[in-house]
Amino acid sequence: MMNELHIGEKNKVCAACRLPFDLTRKDAGAVRIGFENLPVNFFFEYQICAVCLATYKRGGADRDCVLAGVAAFHEGEEASQ
Repeated sequence: MMNELHIGEKNKVCAACRLPFDLTRKDAGAVRIGFENLPVNFFFEYQICAVCLATYKRGGADRDCVLAGVAAFHEGEEASQ
């Protein structure tokens, strides 16, 4: 996407599984949550780890679980144990 403006810092934990990023678990991708019907394109971008990215790429119910985790992170919900 061209002409993007990024504000804020990246999340320090995976938005899907909530495990912290460190030397062994690095951010491998991002999921964007966008809003339609606005005069400008507006997105929130959340980093996810390599394990969650692989799960997301498998598709099906696995993909839905990752997206549900990111949506809960976006809404500020506590991590389910």
